[in-house]
Amino acid sequence: VMPEVDDVEVKVDPNDCEITTARSGGAGGQNVNKVETAVHLTHKPSGIKIFCTEQRTQLKNRERAMQILRAKLFEMELEQQQQEMASQRKSQIGSGSRSEKIR
Repeated sequence: VMPEVDDVEVKVDPNDCEITTARSGGAGGQNVNKVETAVHLTHKPSGIKIFCTEQRTQLKNRERAMQILRAKLFEMELEQQQQEMASQRKSQIGSGSRSEKIR
């Protein structure tokens, strides 16, 4: 489950993204074979790659891929903040070993 992210929280520069299109696979008949609706988005700074074929139109797939990218970037940022907090806590609190205890 990915968190839903607003546009305000994570800014993605369109110049950092490389967007290519492809034909989606699977059932769908002639429309699937002739229309390139699938979107392959690559975020260059982070190296995240997203392939989106959920919607029937390229525009909707592009928007959905950007939503997924923002959610992943937000999750990575949140994880990094939690690691920093954990390391700060660990440095303030000792290990609780016998040598640190007041006897």
